[in-house]
Amino acid sequence: MATLVDALLSLRPGAEWHLKGNSISDLVWLDQTQVKPTDQELSAEVARLSSLPVDPVSHFDLISLQIAFNYENRIRVLENKAPISMAQFKAAVRTLLT
Repeated sequence: MATLVDALLSLRPGAEWHLKGNSISDLVWLDQTQVKPTDQELSAEVARLSSLPVDPVSHFDLISLQIAFNYENRIRVLENKAPISMAQFKAAVRTLLT
């Protein structure tokens, strides 16, 4: 099930905001360049994201995924291998998780 945070990250990537609780009314919009999404937009995006099939990689800790990806490419350079893309790395992780 998608959350309000998921919807915010999807609708306004990189925006600055703070969520004081778990509801739309708890959203404090801090961004000066992007417009705050409406309650209707947020509700619709939560519903849309919740209806999507679950990707096991999307639930993997994204920070750990980025660190592991960076390490993989560093090792590949030391082994004189070509670096891989994030899409290739996610596909490899996905096969490990299934």
